[in-house]
Amino acid sequence: MRVCEELSFNDLINRCWSGAIDTLNTICDHDKEDELMGLLEEEFFSEVPTLTAINDLLWFDSDWVFEMLNISEDDDDDEDEDEEDFDEWENNPQMDNEHDGDRFDFPERF
Repeated sequence: MRVCEELSFNDLINRCWSGAIDTLNTICDHDKEDELMGLLEEEFFSEVPTLTAINDLLWFDSDWVFEMLNISEDDDDDEDEDEEDFDEWENNPQMDNEHDGDRFDFPERF
């Protein structure tokens, strides 16, 4: 038996798995949910896809999906770099203080 149903972006978030979830989260971070749903309708215009087909497209063809939605991978890299910079600063109290430009050293703890 074949069952067809209408899916929303939230349905995809709740029902997809593995790498497709990462793709959906990136799309959500860029506020492109409606654009994705339109893209999926265009991509599967001539057929009724299975959830597995949709999941696989989002998971294994995420570069194509991001390109079609004008989501640059550089945007994600910038976020990763910001997190790395913060982690480096947080774990190294010897780094420059950005507010006054002075370098300060904390005494070693006994």
